[in-house]
Amino acid sequence: MPASLGVFRARRHAPATGPIPAADLRYFIGKGANRKANARHPKYFTQDEGPRFVEAATALYPRWSAFILTGLLAGLLWGESAALIRSDIDLGRGRLHVQRTISGRGAVAPPKNGKDRWVKASPALLKALRGHLEAIDLDGSVEEWSPEQRQVVFPTSSGNLVRYPFFLENVWKPLLKRAKLPYRPYHSTRHTFATWLLEGGADIRWVQRQLGHASIGQTADTYGHVQPERHEAAVAGLDRYLA
Repeated sequence: MPASLGVFRARRHAPATGPIPAADLRYFIGKGANRKANARHPKYFTQDEGPRFVEAATALYPRWSAFILTGLLAGLLWGESAALIRSDIDLGRGRLHVQRTISGRGAVAPPKNGKDRWVKASPALLKALRGHLEAIDLDGSVEEWSPEQRQVVFPTSSGNLVRYPFFLENVWKPLLKRAKLPYRPYHSTRHTFATWLLEGGADIRWVQRQLGHASIGQTADTYGHVQPERHEAAVAGLDRYLA
């Protein structure tokens, strides 16, 4: 565990009152009989909703807009974004190093499937991260944060690691409401990332690596519904082999 995150373990926050991403999957993919159905058809932002949602996030919650973009444009899980430190961001090569995650209770753990991964960042995400880091530098100087606090990419206004219950109730839910969008879990940002890539023709094996899925089967099972008409059209092409 990086030393810059280790110091936060000793800082105890008030007991969590909301869901914990790693432990309470009800907030991500449903529960009981609906779990399989939701996994087959994950919730995501459509290409029409995306610009409106990002515009609202930037205008209403500028401190957290870059955080949200790490989900939409890089597919990071909530805890993976919360755990980022500055050395994880390679602005020169345009990528993020996902090495750890943080639960809603602040526990630091290995990332998805226990393996680190490099994720390619889009130009829009890199631009947002540059602006965000500049703003956080200013906060750190004014508030006289410790060197460890200044290494965290997405600290709270008090310089601490963000907690999922706080983010859910004070950022995510109000943002969707003010953007006039129906509620969907934060995990939908990750589903949006994968869906948009696949709709754009990205190779599913590459998408699998970006998401950190253990197998391509997991990716295919989750996103096999994407643009079925594109695959159906390929059937007509079979006739050429009989001509």
